[in-house]
Amino acid sequence: MYVSDELPFITQTIDYFFAFDEYSVTKNQEMYVLKQVYNIKDQTTKYKNTFCFGAALKLLNIPLDEGKAFLAQLYQGDILQMNNECLEQ
Repeated sequence: MYVSDELPFITQTIDYFFAFDEYSVTKNQEMYVLKQVYNIKDQTTKYKNTFCFGAALKLLNIPLDEGKAFLAQLYQGDILQMNNECLEQ
């Protein structure tokens, strides 16, 4: 996910990189400067993408309620509840 309020939008520097494995870190370090790497593989959560989404919201100071509203557009019932729990971890 690229988020920027400056141009150019895509740069060679990534401020926060969420990695699911060491391979993704190694491959991306060949092309980008990774300032901070967060290894998600060590997290015990069912929905790792949602966990990353929540972590990104927290790093960007965006209220989790906005993330929950977005998830509510995609999911419902037990799936929504599980995703919301992962978002809050």
